[in-house]
Amino acid sequence: MNAVKTGLTGRTVLLPTDDALIYRQHLDRHFSELSPATDRGKIYLTYKKDFTNLALQERRLTNHRKTHLAELQQFKQERIEKEKLEALTSRTNC
Repeated sequence: MNAVKTGLTGRTVLLPTDDALIYRQHLDRHFSELSPATDRGKIYLTYKKDFTNLALQERRLTNHRKTHLAELQQFKQERIEKEKLEALTSRTNC
């Protein structure tokens, strides 16, 4: 009976308590919005290659940023450790 309660593993899309008209309207809205007949769909299809290239560049820049931040953190930690060592050394020499 769990499949009937949640509708997640059932063979039907709608449960007996669901409103079929509202579901149909929901589907119609999404199909009309996402079909290539709308401006959004036409723009995506026209500039798909450009969007893919932009996504690739964004991913590369994000990776570079992560790498550079990690290096910066490492340099910062090394500087802190060096300053601590110099402070200890200067105390022992006094």
